[in-house]
Amino acid sequence: MIYISKSRIEQGQISLLIILVGVIALSVGLAFVSRSITDSRAAVAQQNSQQALAAAEAGVQRAINKDTNLSGVSVGSGSISRVIVASVGGTLTIPPTNPEFFINGGSPVPADGGVDLWMVDHTNGVPDFTQTPYAGNLTIYWAPKNDLTGNPTNYGCSSGAIVPALEVITYMGGTKDGKNKITTAISHRYVFDYCARIPGTSASSVTDASNVNFNDSYLAPQYQNFKFDYSVTISTIDSLNPSYSTYLIELIPLYNSSIMGIESYSSTTLPSQGNLYISTGTSGDTQRTISYFNGYPQLPMVYSLYSR
Repeated sequence: MIYISKSRIEQGQISLLIILVGVIALSVGLAFVSRSITDSRAAVAQQNSQQALAAAEAGVQRAINKDTNLSGVSVGSGSISRVIVASVGGTLTIPPTNPEFFINGGSPVPADGGVDLWMVDHTNGVPDFTQTPYAGNLTIYWAPKNDLTGNPTNYGCSSGAIVPALEVITYMGGTKDGKNKITTAISHRYVFDYCARIPGTSASSVTDASNVNFNDSYLAPQYQNFKFDYSVTISTIDSLNPSYSTYLIELIPLYNSSIMGIESYSSTTLPSQGNLYISTGTSGDTQRTISYFNGYPQLPMVYSLYSR
């Protein structure tokens, strides 16, 4: 029979207790270190993201200011990777294809605020009325079936969602003087409302575009195979006033803001509506890309008021 003294048993228990306490302390310490490393990485990632975004924004601003030497330029702790500048409209040749692009660079056109669609090019930021305006049909799309994150908009006259209607105002010029200033002008106003909330409108005046794939030639993949609920085709030519040409079309969503698209049909191209800037900034392993559309100054609201 082997006899183990009580003091040795107590010593063994104490040793086991010390080991257990050490293991627990080590686990807690490792968890704390791991959490600290995770928090540190998250902080660095957030900082890199902010610095990359700042660099992308700086790329847009410098491109607007006509700076062409941008790639690799340092901005704080980040750098500008690249900046793409595209003139939206006026650059695609048709036929064989009809150019499609998002109005306002893909950002929603504000309700009751609207956006201008020019039928003549600009020179030094000013519309050039010496040019022959675009003449042909235009198809206008509005009320997207999904937002840009893929979530359904659930537009529908009985769904409870506020379905955008569309107001279209065309500004037409006739005779010019010796300095090419337009001396006679008229305007037309049209309203298209699928839900027929506005007197004189009906669903029959609007085309169901829900099965049409809309593809922007300038923007990122999420803008391809895009679907709108509604469309309407208008002509820039007034059969009752053939001597007048359309120089400007104002598109105004009613009831709700809306992403909008345009498709043109003619032997000529639709004039440029402004520049789209797509800029990528880098900081560490992080890249951020932003797009910014810089259109021409909008027609003062007073003209629209008098046109109605």
